[in-house]
This record gives sequence, C-alpha cells and structure tokens, in this order.
Amino acid sequence: MITDKLYNARIYQGIDERIARGLAFLQKIAKSDPEIGVHEIDGKKLYAVVSEYTTKPVDNTQWEAHGKYIDIQYVCKGRERIGYANIHSLSNTKEYDADNDVARYSGEGDFITVDEGSFMILFPEDAHMPGRNAEKESGVVKIVVKVMTE
Repeated sequence: MITDKLYNARIYQGIDERIARGLAFLQKIAKSDPEIGVHEIDGKKLYAVVSEYTTKPVDNTQWEAHGKYIDIQYVCKGRERIGYANIHSLSNTKEYDADNDVARYSGEGDFITVDEGSFMILFPEDAHMPGRNAEKESGVVKIVVKVMTE
C-alpha cells in the first residue's frame, strides 16, 4: 500500500508502466470536473471509474481485496478514511470470485484519512475498506484507476 499527494505521483512512476499511465491519467483528469462513470484508458488492462457518494461509519463492513487489479484510489473532492490490512492478517469470509475480482475478509486493520488531492495504491494483498467517515459524514468524488496485474 502506498499513500501520497497526487503532486508526488512522479515518485511512483517507476513501479510499473501501467501504474505510471494510471497516475498520468489522474494528473490530467483531476484538473477538470471528471464525469461520473467509466473512463477507458487501455481497455480492460487500464481504466478508471469516477463515482460520487457519501461516506459511511466504520461498522461491521467486510474488507475487500482484488486479485486481477491494483487500485489507485484518488479523492477528487471531500475526505474519507480508507481501511488497510494485509490479507494474511485477516480471516477469509468469501473466497475469491474471479468474475467480480473480489474476495471478502473480516478482522482488524488500520485506517488512513485520505484528503482531497491524495491517492492510495492498493495491491492484491492489500485488503481495504474505502468510503468511511473521517470525523463526520462527507460527500466524496473519487476516481479509482483499475490497473491489471497480468
């Protein structure tokens, strides 16, 4: 898991070519008012989903992790807490579903406040719980870039 401000994206461009392209896409689109929906960058290998929602309290919500995709989660507007835990420290509650690229987990993890202009890179072993309240409920506009690992 990596978290930083978007203006530092250049630091992470050497990790992977698709991650570099995803971060470049974020730097370009973040300057505008991104349209809600799916934005194709390179077919199913690299695409972005722009969504708008209200954060929720941390409760018994399960953790999620992906097998085929790395997430780059960027907060355009608002503020949220995103939970993080390594999948090996959690209990698997729903086996990996390849069609939906998700496995579910339960257990304890840490939460990081992600402010407007910040991003997190979440790898397949990084279970996460996005969209949680920071101090209070908040409206959020977020871009999630999906980076295929294969």
